Amino acid sequence: MKKVTMKRSQLVGLWNHITKFDGKMNKCFVYTLARVKSAIRDEIYAIHDAQQTKCEMFAEYQQEYALLTAKYAMRDKNDEVIVVNGLMKIRPEAMEEAKKALADLTVKYKDAIETRNKEEAELDTLLEEKIEIQIHPLSIEHVPAELTVEEMEGLELIME
Repeated sequence: MKKVTMKRSQLVGLWNHITKFDGKMNKCFVYTLARVKSAIRDEIYAIHDAQQTKCEMFAEYQQEYALLTAKYAMRDKNDEVIVVNGLMKIRPEAMEEAKKALADLTVKYKDAIETRNKEEAELDTLLEEKIEIQIHPLSIEHVPAELTVEEMEGLELIME
């Protein structure tokens, strides 16, 4: 076993990285990744739970926000909402009305938004905390030769 110290954000990155590998690799490699996943699973689930809002009013805010933005959004010839850089594009002629409606919505859900902002700040703090975990290290002899440099870099934290 190997004791590893890392930020929780790194742990999440490691989890996301090792879950991308399929079972078609050599059995020692797959076995080691399975043991690492098992060692960090509880921490990952706790982080996942921390990401979820406990504020039901915020979920209502999100639904109303989505409805409002869809109402004022530009649409293509297939009546699909136009999205640019992850944001719905608002029709120019509806911009002022949309701004007022969204401002009113923000006022209506002010407490819920503040609660969610606090939750997100707490999550950011949680992700920056360093933790120690015991893992089964990965031996270089068990690493498949076909891995890319990027894939190898993602495994660096668990290498012997």
